[in-house]
Amino acid sequence: KQLSKQLSQKTPVETRPSDEDMAFQQQYEYALREIAVNMFSAGGSIAEHNRDIANDIKYLVRGLELNPNQLPLYMSLASAYRQLGDISTVHRLYGSLVELQPGNVLNYLNYASSAMQLGQNDLAESTLREAVNIDKDGVLAKAALARLTLAKGDYEEAKRLAVEVVERNRSVEAYLLLATVYRANGENGAALVAMETARQIDPMHPQLTWDAVEESKLVQP
Repeated sequence: KQLSKQLSQKTPVETRPSDEDMAFQQQYEYALREIAVNMFSAGGSIAEHNRDIANDIKYLVRGLELNPNQLPLYMSLASAYRQLGDISTVHRLYGSLVELQPGNVLNYLNYASSAMQLGQNDLAESTLREAVNIDKDGVLAKAALARLTLAKGDYEEAKRLAVEVVERNRSVEAYLLLATVYRANGENGAALVAMETARQIDPMHPQLTWDAVEESKLVQP
């Protein structure tokens, strides 16, 4: 009896979960969290389809709270806030994407675009120049920077960038950009050549909207 009493008074031995058990628990919790994130994402999509922006935002925010690394949710959330006209929040969300995915040039383009909408042209320019440095062989950032510098009145820089875009991508869009730059500086002959080159590439391209009357204005006497 005394031995039985002694055994009953002993503190139970605490068993530490094995590494396998802990790994399984972590995987289980992660799976549950991802299921919940997907459910909130689906809820946001349904709300968006029904044009219920308030609930769309609520679902997307909840999903990001569970997993802040779900990059598509940032894009969807930015789109929802854009529909509300809340460009400041759109800009903040694109800034988060730049930090989370610094190698994606499109994130920089979106961040720069929202900066321009907020009147932050210096930030937009620095962002686009950073994008150009990240993707030296690409043309999207260069083309956007060419348009921005042209809007600022820096014709020479805009021309340099537009020429580089054409050299790397001889497309209708590239030649139309070059034509726009030439035309803005009164170089109508060069603008006509760029326009004709674009037409030779794809005469049915939807961006070739200038009619013969408009083009005739570019012909130098």
